[in-house]
Amino acid sequence: LAIGAGVYFAKPSTETSTINYQLLCSTFPSNADEVPCESAINFALERYPGKLFDLERTEYEFVTGEPPNLKLDKKEVWMISIVLDSPLETAFGNMNFIEFVVDVKDKNMNAINLR
Repeated sequence: LAIGAGVYFAKPSTETSTINYQLLCSTFPSNADEVPCESAINFALERYPGKLFDLERTEYEFVTGEPPNLKLDKKEVWMISIVLDSPLETAFGNMNFIEFVVDVKDKNMNAINLR
């Protein structure tokens, strides 16, 4: 189940990180019609400033539709985990870690884990 979130906006914290991301991203294949690895990371860090903890390119299943017509929709995504510079305040307390997916085709972002 993917839950959308977008509550915190700021700029990435350091330029030196970008160089490391380019090296990290060079291990993933890229296609001209897809969101590049570096763009997905920068897109994520603009919204959730922090330190990149993990990056994967994988398939993710989203629940789409309305009950009782729910279905699973598989999409290729960048799965990105960030240790946040500043905690997010939620109804469950302060969260210091976020994990989410960025669709490689259209840059849609969905939070999947806060802790």
